[in-house]
Amino acid sequence: MNSPYVRTTSECDARRSERGMALAMAVIMLLVMTIGVMGIWKLVDSIIGVSASYYRKTTTRGAAVAQSGMLMETIANSITAATVAPTPGLIILEDIDKLYQELSGGGFAGIDYSDSPDPDSPNFNPDFRYTIDNIEVYGDVDFAQRIPLSGGSIEFASAYDGVGQGQTLGSSFVIQNHVRVIAVDPSGARTEVRFMAVR
Repeated sequence: MNSPYVRTTSECDARRSERGMALAMAVIMLLVMTIGVMGIWKLVDSIIGVSASYYRKTTTRGAAVAQSGMLMETIANSITAATVAPTPGLIILEDIDKLYQELSGGGFAGIDYSDSPDPDSPNFNPDFRYTIDNIEVYGDVDFAQRIPLSGGSIEFASAYDGVGQGQTLGSSFVIQNHVRVIAVDPSGARTEVRFMAVR
C-alpha cells in the first residue's frame, strides 16, 4: 500500500500538467481582459471626441446664426447712406459702394458672385467680419432679386399690366440677398450657414 505522502511519477506529471494549464488559462484571461479594457477606453475616448466636436460645431453655428440676421439688417439699413452704423465686433471689409451694389443690385457692375467668405478658398474676399466671444465670423452678401410690391402709387394700372406690374416709379420693392456666413473657432472647427435676407 502506498503512503499518502509518496507520489508516483505519473501523479507528479499530472500535477505539473494541471499547473501549466492553469497558468496558460490565467495568461489568456489576462490578455482577453486587457484587450477588452483597451477597447472600452478607445470607445469612451471616441465618444468624448465626438461630443467635443459636436459642441464646437453647435457653438460656431450659434455664433454664425445669432448675429448674422441682425448684422445684415444693420448693414443694409445704414449702407444706403454710405456709412455703417457702429456695431461692436463688426468690420466692413468691402468697399462701401461695391457692397451697396451687391446689396441692391444697382447697375450689377460691382457685383462679384465669386467672392467667398471661406478662409481656405482661393476666392476668400468676405464683405464683412465680426467677432463674437473668440469665434471669427466671415460673411459674403450677393444680390438675389428685386421684387416689385403690389399696391404702389400707380397700381391702378394693374388691370392693364397685371398685379405687381403696374408700378414703374418709386421704391416699393422687396430686395432679396443671398448671405453666406462661415464661423471659425480657435480650434479650427467651422460651420457654414446660408440664408436669404429680405428687406
